[in-house]
Amino acid sequence: MADYESYLREIVNAHDLVGFDDVFWNLGQVLAWVETRSPFAVDALSDSSPELSGREHSFPSGLPHFASEIAASNAKENGHAPLPSPFRSLDEVRRVVLRSLQLGTLKASGQRRGSTAREQITTLDWADLVISDNVYGEMSVHRHPAFPIEWHDVRVLRDEVLSAFPPPPSRSSQRPNARVTPVPEGYYALEKAVLLIAKELDSDIWQTGKMTTNEIVAYENLGQVNHYKNLGQILDDVVANLRDRTGNLPDDTIAQRLASYEKCQGVVKEALLAGDLKSLLQFETGERVELPSKTWDQDDAIARFDDGFIWVDDAPATAAPGWASILIDKDSFSDWYYSGTGPMADVEAKERDKGGRPPEYDWDAVKEYALDLVKQHGVPGRANRRLPSKSQLAEAILNEWASRGIQLAEPTVRRYVGNWLKEL
Repeated sequence: MADYESYLREIVNAHDLVGFDDVFWNLGQVLAWVETRSPFAVDALSDSSPELSGREHSFPSGLPHFASEIAASNAKENGHAPLPSPFRSLDEVRRVVLRSLQLGTLKASGQRRGSTAREQITTLDWADLVISDNVYGEMSVHRHPAFPIEWHDVRVLRDEVLSAFPPPPSRSSQRPNARVTPVPEGYYALEKAVLLIAKELDSDIWQTGKMTTNEIVAYENLGQVNHYKNLGQILDDVVANLRDRTGNLPDDTIAQRLASYEKCQGVVKEALLAGDLKSLLQFETGERVELPSKTWDQDDAIARFDDGFIWVDDAPATAAPGWASILIDKDSFSDWYYSGTGPMADVEAKERDKGGRPPEYDWDAVKEYALDLVKQHGVPGRANRRLPSKSQLAEAILNEWASRGIQLAEPTVRRYVGNWLKEL
């Protein structure tokens, strides 16, 4: 709930929805909120000042039946997820609000007919009242639609409305634009795992010398601040920028790299479905639970590659239902990577066939360094606080050789580490 309230506040601030922050809402605003939970609709029906009611996008407060249209059009225009109304009709919305006033869940004040003094409308008063639309201004409150209006300028405390009819859970909000929690050691973000494979399988088109800085940053930030769902637009901007600066369109390698990445989404999905790769969900609490391989056979599984998130209803007891990040276990990744079913199973044969060979490094020196770490800290395992998994050992090797100016291929290091540990 807190997450959606934060998200709601971001929408209100970003779009300057001043009317949503009225301390007291008119009945039109109350009905609009209960039906749509949209701050846009509440803002449009505000009449707390002549300036607010006279804005170009304002609607008469007595016509909340436009609320669903306002909510839907603004959601579409601004890229926010619209919420389906839980009510079957506007009459049902009015009955729910009226019932809340009769029970005292909501408390309202107004000006009784013939008086200019504001007074509380009691629950007993509400027992004999009805609410109806009014094309000429505020909602009508009377004893019967055919009778004169009984109460004018009826207002309800905004905070009471939000308490009685709270914002929906975060499932109803748009998918997060950033990771729910940081990626911990020993794991890859789902999108990062895809990128690693693409760079290995199609290394000839992923050479950084062929890429602009903006394109490199766009891919390197995948799984953090950039996501695949935004990648097409980012790359279009890269192309447009190149054209503006040079007057020429770039070669087709930008499109080739995007196609390479998309191809490898399928590779990772198949490995997850087969159980060769281990995926986990990480909740906002930091708790992680394994995601069963069979869930990757669901119709919407490919959509998880859009941004690396999944909605979870049956979250563990310590985590509320909501969005969870999808992580790939690094150890399972390295084990699968060069296995018989992995994408690099025949990499050495391919290199020999085309007359090339993978870069040569002093792997004996790397092995010696790795085994010294094992001798010093112990074999990687859960009980080993320094090296709780093979991933930490591989990362120590990568960091050491990077400090020497040598960038070892991460999947290759992990493959060697796995083999060396088997020899112990």
